[in-house]
Amino acid sequence: MTTEFIAALFYSIIATSLLFSGMICLRHYLSADKKGPYRHILYSAFFSFSAICCWIEVLFIMMNLRIAVYLAMPTMLISLWAVVLNYHFIYLITGLGERLHFSPVHYLIPIAITLGLTLWGIPYSVTEKEQMLFSTDIFTNQTSLFAVVYSAFLFGFCIYNIIYTIPAYRRIHRYQKGIDDYSSNNERTSLTWVYFCWVQMVLSIGIPALSVLSVNFNIPTWMHIFLLWIPVTQVFLLYNITKGNYILALPTPAGEEQMRNVLTRYRFERYMEEKKPYVNPDLCITDMLAELCTNRTYLSNFINREYGVNFKTLINDYRLKELDRLRLSSLKQPQRTKELLKAAGFSSYRNYVLANERKYKQHRLSPL
Repeated sequence: MTTEFIAALFYSIIATSLLFSGMICLRHYLSADKKGPYRHILYSAFFSFSAICCWIEVLFIMMNLRIAVYLAMPTMLISLWAVVLNYHFIYLITGLGERLHFSPVHYLIPIAITLGLTLWGIPYSVTEKEQMLFSTDIFTNQTSLFAVVYSAFLFGFCIYNIIYTIPAYRRIHRYQKGIDDYSSNNERTSLTWVYFCWVQMVLSIGIPALSVLSVNFNIPTWMHIFLLWIPVTQVFLLYNITKGNYILALPTPAGEEQMRNVLTRYRFERYMEEKKPYVNPDLCITDMLAELCTNRTYLSNFINREYGVNFKTLINDYRLKELDRLRLSSLKQPQRTKELLKAAGFSSYRNYVLANERKYKQHRLSPL
């Protein structure tokens, strides 16, 4: 088998996996409750469909350079949009309850870049562009600036990716620090899998640019096997998106935001003991606002000030105390550990272990 055939086979597998991923996300979005905040799933689907274009362009560069020239500018536009779509997905999923507004400028800049390069290339014929796209000595002194920019347009995606990785990483890091004041769920708030999305943002569009080097500069065929991490990553991301392994911090309704009745420690603890909201494994701070007649900001600050911990830690402390109480009562009527954990408000054994480990680290006590 020739090098070109093996490379084309790998690129076809990657394009197919992206197509499959996009179709699954789109199906999940269409079957979801439209009243819920599911736009992020739609953007994930659009990202997969857009990323396919870059890989198709690489295939045409290898098989039919003239078609690759005709598709170069549409591919540039769609692939730049893919970078924005991936960031838009991260932007939506890492909100902390603020009113999110994603500026349309993010989508307009790729149009401006593509339109500018298209107008710049009007004086050049298709044949000249073919030579630019496949030339290995494009950086000589006799080469025009347009030829350099045009032949390296795939590498431009790498630069565009790098620009967006900085705000994407900052939002993920900000989310992980702030979500503990919103949700009590240990597992669904870790969002570790989104870092794979971030890594994908760095590489999955930029790799086709590097793949062109395998055609122009005879990179060893065996190195293409490393590209198979993309389908593996897609499966991992699909699993977490469709399973809902994340918490969307929704904005507080305008009316509730104005509520701010003074809370006392006695009133709060009485509410916790009588109502036991912590037995709900998916409890969020917004679920307690109506009963306490207050708003999210005030309640979060109250917990931080009075107890010196965030919302998640406080709720899990109540769950651990409830578990102790249930264990004592179960001595008379034995129950399974799984049933006790569920009754105390833990969604899983892993959730309990995470809460217990955190308490152990804070108080330097032996785990239960």
